Amino acid sequence: MILIDSHCHLDLLIYKKIYRNIFELINFCNNNYIKYIVSVSITIDNFFDILKLINKFDNVFVTYGVHPLYFNCLNEKKLFKYKNFIFNKKVIGLGETGLDYIKKDIYYRNIQKKNFINHLCLSEKYNKPIVIHSRYSCEDTICILQDFNINKFGGIIHCYSYNSKSNLFKFLNLGLYISISCLITLNSFFFLKDIINYLPLDRLLIESDSPYLSPKFSKSKINNPSNIIYILKIISNIKNVSLTKISKHILNNFKRLFKINLN
Repeated sequence: MILIDSHCHLDLLIYKKIYRNIFELINFCNNNYIKYIVSVSITIDNFFDILKLINKFDNVFVTYGVHPLYFNCLNEKKLFKYKNFIFNKKVIGLGETGLDYIKKDIYYRNIQKKNFINHLCLSEKYNKPIVIHSRYSCEDTICILQDFNINKFGGIIHCYSYNSKSNLFKFLNLGLYISISCLITLNSFFFLKDIINYLPLDRLLIESDSPYLSPKFSKSKINNPSNIIYILKIISNIKNVSLTKISKHILNNFKRLFKINLN
């Protein structure tokens, strides 16, 4: 069985000293059936740190972008200044970008919208899929996405957290993939188990978002990529489909979305 962690932050796992170095971390992942990993950037400086960290590993990829909570004028300039790194063979997507309305300030939200649109324009221009962060901002996220042809370059809603099946269908109808995180193990996100009933297997990806969002069953507050097996098991039980079959769907979805050939 091949597992894929489609969204994590490997550099932060090492920073928190969970693993001594990147070699120990990748070896740990391989021993837990995790063959492919995407380490997602949250700032341009962070992107360069990740790129340097993973450069020696054929099975680890990176995305290029600025998280909505880290966007500012300086990061906007860097986003366009270093955009040629989009062509680097390790870069398989843009983001994470999107909207995070944890703060209610209108000016702050308008800056996030600008950032999101900038990333979408780059995705459209360079035909790279986009990794979307959307928290407390479903309507505005959908509104912005409707102005772009997602089917052309591809996109994924990472760490899906909305409880309405109508919203799920809106994202699916735009051509987006949906990534399920360890939130599905938490009692407060019980509704995600119902959402799985309506999520087609050919649009599904899973992620750890480690070191964040540790699952309910874990003794540690610091998440790690191996915990995606909990997500897979829950989905398997809900769909009544074997772990192996779901993992094959996820592998095919991953290859199709990120336009890469994998062994």
